Amino acid sequence: MPQMFNAKAQRRKGFGGFSIWNAATSRRFVTGRHVSQLQSADVSAHSKTRDWFAALAGAFFGLALLKFGNPAVLEKLVERPVNGWEWIFNGWPVSIGFGLLAGLAAMGMFVVRWKTIAPRWLVSLPLVWLGWQF
Repeated sequence: MPQMFNAKAQRRKGFGGFSIWNAATSRRFVTGRHVSQLQSADVSAHSKTRDWFAALAGAFFGLALLKFGNPAVLEKLVERPVNGWEWIFNGWPVSIGFGLLAGLAAMGMFVVRWKTIAPRWLVSLPLVWLGWQF
C-alpha cells in the first residue's frame, strides 16, 4: 500500500508578501522501495551519540534551572552540598555547573558536524562576537 510523505512544499504569497509553505498541497505517493530508502537515510542521519548528547544537554539545562538559579551576587552564600539530602533539595554552587558545562561542551566537540554548506564568514560571526566580549 502506498504511503504519503511531504516531498517538497509549495510557496505562495501570504499577507504582506511573506512566503507561506503549504505542505498540504505538496503530498505525493511513494512506493515501498522509496520508503525503505527514506527510512535508512533517516536512521543514518541520527546517530546514537547525537541522541545521547541531546538527552544529556536537555538534562543539563533542566538541572540548571533547578539547581543554579541563584543570583551571582548571592553566590558566596551558596554552600557546597555535603550529604545526599542536600544534593537533592539545596541549590548548587555555580562552579559545579561550570564543570558540567565543560564536560557537555567537550562531548559536543565529538558530536558536531564540522562540514557545512554555509559561507565561512557566516559561521565565523559567533566567534567574532565571542572575541568582542573578551
